[in-house]
Amino acid sequence: MFGLFHQKTATELYNLAHDWYLKGQYQKALKELEKAELKAPDRAEIHYTKGICYQNLDYVDEARQSFQKAIRLNPEDADAMYNLARLYYNEGDSETALVYAEQAEATVGEQGDALVSYLLGVIYEQLDRQEEAMAAYEKSMVLDPGQVLMGMFLAKLYVKAQNYEKACELLKHLLEEDPNDVEVNYELALCLAKMNLWEESLTYCKQVVTIDSMNVKGYNQYGLALYCTSNFADAISNYEKALEIDPTYRTALNNLAYAYEKNGNIEKALEKFTLYLDVLPANSPERDEIETHMELLKTKIGGTIALEPIADEPVSEGI
Repeated sequence: MFGLFHQKTATELYNLAHDWYLKGQYQKALKELEKAELKAPDRAEIHYTKGICYQNLDYVDEARQSFQKAIRLNPEDADAMYNLARLYYNEGDSETALVYAEQAEATVGEQGDALVSYLLGVIYEQLDRQEEAMAAYEKSMVLDPGQVLMGMFLAKLYVKAQNYEKACELLKHLLEEDPNDVEVNYELALCLAKMNLWEESLTYCKQVVTIDSMNVKGYNQYGLALYCTSNFADAISNYEKALEIDPTYRTALNNLAYAYEKNGNIEKALEKFTLYLDVLPANSPERDEIETHMELLKTKIGGTIALEPIADEPVSEGI
């Protein structure tokens, strides 16, 4: 009678485990995978899927062992190499992560894999290998042009290399995918500012605060673009909006003081500089410069403004 009961094959057990995996039932999937492994211990896909389940359960050591076993059984398993690289990277071991990521890249060959190239870019950047990171990100973008996050990483690397034209070109391409992406609009505004293209930067600053009316950095950057196009009154308005949202935002407070000065309101400028000093760290090297500048401004109350700020002009944030 017992012979009438069907004993599931390794394939059937694996398929059952895969169904549980797709439903997010990783513990149940692992139980079936353990049974499948007993019947077919040399099947690489069983160990790979165990690794994925362990990874989703945050069992890092077990996941690593499963992926390594999958690679030993199938040296062409690029997926296992990729996931193993991710594990090591997330643990802070970028050097070992790079070994497996490069193996995965070599295994997928000329056809490439966007995720593998993306991970390589992240690892190279972590290791301060900027040129290789750029090349990996560029390859990933060719394979999957719609990756906004990866495109942002690449754009920031272009900015770091002072290739602002290429950064702007890429960011504008990303906006073709989604014109209402706040972060892309903001980064593009910053990049144009780096090129002193303030009029064009204004367009994207306005877009940021239109999409997100609580974007404090957006209002600060909008204020800066207005300041740099000599529209001091509107610059003041935007800096004040930033400070309404976050009264502790030092950059906007500093910029507001300069905007009042440029707009001819010395008393207001002194008031804002005083508030800025109140929130500036006591050991800040900027403190002496601001105090000296304020003393000079006090001699100009009621007179013509002829001073330029001793401290830096209003500054961008984000790049």
